[in-house]
Amino acid sequence: IARERPNRKQAEYQVELSQRDVAGRRAIERLLGRMGLRFSRWSPHGTCRMSHREIGEWLRRSCGVGAARKRIPMWVKEGSTEVMNAFLDAFLCGDGSAKANGQGRSYSTSSRGLADDLQEILAKLGRAGKLSEKVKAGSVTQIDGRRVVRRHALHALYERPSIGRQG
Repeated sequence: IARERPNRKQAEYQVELSQRDVAGRRAIERLLGRMGLRFSRWSPHGTCRMSHREIGEWLRRSCGVGAARKRIPMWVKEGSTEVMNAFLDAFLCGDGSAKANGQGRSYSTSSRGLADDLQEILAKLGRAGKLSEKVKAGSVTQIDGRRVVRRHALHALYERPSIGRQG
């Protein structure tokens, strides 16, 4: 779920997409190209930006504002098995990880509401997930050599391997 930043001066919205994985960046570039959307070059930190009022407004309405208040749109949570599985696969590429043997996935977010939404999707797909607070708000970490104090907790949803996984 992208991050949007209202730019009041230009009455536009800057939408930021983050992806460190080069293959993931190329997939995003192909998608934006098919949509006819122009974007900035990727930063060294793996972020690109585009200005698009309609997409920015849609993200605000459908997904919330700010990292800690993000949510999954209702049409995804109420979608078909294919829609929910496609969303989980896409989320995994950005804020998730999978075990090499395919026996488990985890999803991370600073939004408790988004973590709850992910757990709801897993339940609707007949899968089990365990939600835990992975990192506490106020903890200190290093990102690209910079000291960073987390404003929000980091929630992790661990998808438990299941027999006969749906989808």
